[in-house]
Amino acid sequence: MHDRIRQVMMRIKELMRDEELEQLARASGWMRRRRKVSARTFLALLTLGALSKPEMTYTDMSQYAGLMGVAVRPQALHQRFTECAFRFLQAVLARVVQAALVRVTRQMVPLLARFNGVYIRDSSVIRLPAALAAIWPGCGDCRGATAGVKLQIRWEHSSGRLEGPVVQAARAHDRATPYGPENAPAGSLAMADLGYFHLAEMAERQRRGQYFLTRYKVGTTLWVGGKRWDLVAWLRRLEGPYGEVAVEVGARERIPVRLLAYRLAPEAAARRGQRLREYARKKQVTPRWETRFLAGWVVVLTNVPADLLSPQEAAVL
Repeated sequence: MHDRIRQVMMRIKELMRDEELEQLARASGWMRRRRKVSARTFLALLTLGALSKPEMTYTDMSQYAGLMGVAVRPQALHQRFTECAFRFLQAVLARVVQAALVRVTRQMVPLLARFNGVYIRDSSVIRLPAALAAIWPGCGDCRGATAGVKLQIRWEHSSGRLEGPVVQAARAHDRATPYGPENAPAGSLAMADLGYFHLAEMAERQRRGQYFLTRYKVGTTLWVGGKRWDLVAWLRRLEGPYGEVAVEVGARERIPVRLLAYRLAPEAAARRGQRLREYARKKQVTPRWETRFLAGWVVVLTNVPADLLSPQEAAVL
């Protein structure tokens, strides 16, 4: 982790010595003419300066600018925090993220080499001061934040290529990601957590010849042989550490998939049950009986054929 931080800081310093930084500032509209507070100074205040004092005031920034030989009043700095400044810093963030990637080769992970790219999506929420709620609204489950931003990314694991981060309001659902089936190749594999679970997207990936692997979302309708199918009843009869069955998923979509179920060890099941109870206590809700039962299992859905992905390999993924 310390090596990664050093790598990022080196990239920031390279940008501050490079004409690229000024180009980014002009392209964003933040700099239209030469000013006392240059793009280099502004970025230094918000990165290197914040290392010594993470919650800097405008007065702190003014003093830090003075150490760099730039005399500027706190009020003048306040005026520089505009929408253009946001676009400028977002462009810098994209450059830094690309520079900090760890590249891998397809030969390093033979399992992943079977697919035409393995695309992993995720998001992170960063809380903001409540005064920004009108611009960046938060949500009730974003750790109580009334304001915040969500960073959406997509990582192509086989090559190490990272797309994003795309900045959204924290209130935005994960499914508002800009990285959908329309910009992934046929034969690729998509993976994400349950926040991205969407039957319409799964059907679209099926249509485009793309693969997906996702955990089962409690309450999703399952069909076997044209009849509604009871997952819990099947699991109760299941012997051994795992099982597999061909099902169709969705009340309307009826997407044909493989359902794979893995029984958790008692210790792991107990930990998951404890987390579920803690979540229910904080949210003041009562978990569904099906949710409580499934805490002892890992259940996944995938359209990858068995000759391309065994149950043991699916568990690894």
